Amino acid sequence: CYSKKKRKKKVSIFNLLSVIIKAWVPLLPSWQCKKRYGERFTSHDMLCAGSMTSDLRKHADSCQGDSGGPLVCQGEAGRWVLTGVISWGHGCGDPSYPGVYSRVSRYLSWIEQDSVKGKTRS
Repeated sequence: CYSKKKRKKKVSIFNLLSVIIKAWVPLLPSWQCKKRYGERFTSHDMLCAGSMTSDLRKHADSCQGDSGGPLVCQGEAGRWVLTGVISWGHGCGDPSYPGVYSRVSRYLSWIEQDSVKGKTRS
């Protein structure tokens, strides 16, 4: 799966540029997040993703400020599917603590109910 996040990149002393960063983060078994986060992690509405390697050159993670960003996975026929939404984690880039994502499939009926095609809410 891929996670996208927005980072501020310093171009000069007076200028900050927003840069979209794409990182490959493997989905992990729920028990790995449950083991690290305990009762805070609920597998029915959360996903666990991130590199568990201590080799920081190969480690990818979401971080503070990334919340609300997408986690997309390649589904059937090579189609990309919004699978998760970056939610929370412990620190930033700690290989012992994977990122936690909201499980989009758990909220599909609410999304469909709350989204009226072609109409705006007032």
